[in-house]
Amino acid sequence: MSETNVEASGAGPAPARRYAGFWVRALASLVDDIIVMTASLALTIFGLYVVYQATKPAATFSEAFTGGFIQTVNLAAMTFVSVPYYIGFHWRFGWTPGKRIFGIRVIREIDDGSLSLGRSSARYFAQLLSAIPFGAGYLMAAMNPKKKALHDAIAGTVSILE
Repeated sequence: MSETNVEASGAGPAPARRYAGFWVRALASLVDDIIVMTASLALTIFGLYVVYQATKPAATFSEAFTGGFIQTVNLAAMTFVSVPYYIGFHWRFGWTPGKRIFGIRVIREIDDGSLSLGRSSARYFAQLLSAIPFGAGYLMAAMNPKKKALHDAIAGTVSILE
């Protein structure tokens, strides 16, 4: 069943929302993940190179670091890239580049408005809950009539097709 909304101007009903389904959201997420991972990898390599040049811990770059150190630098780079990427894009535009490619916008469920910085942050960090156990919170989008994942329910957002 479609949901209709009344425009704030009182001009009558707005067009029915078309909710973005599980699979299109998964594809958009894959695009975003590739972007974030590529930027994080570049930042990781740059960070390791800077540390190597500053400390010269071994004769060659490939011998200089343990796997644990590399993973720590990579985790820091992933955090440094992903937090502003997801929170910033959703806050400023209502979409990430991956969502934009597939015509998806994230809005407030209650009034179709854009996300505040706080709501965008809550949605991002609530994705940790969507991921456990075994992505069950994401699978909620496949079974919910409004296609809401757990992080959407927590943040009061929906993903719509434009």
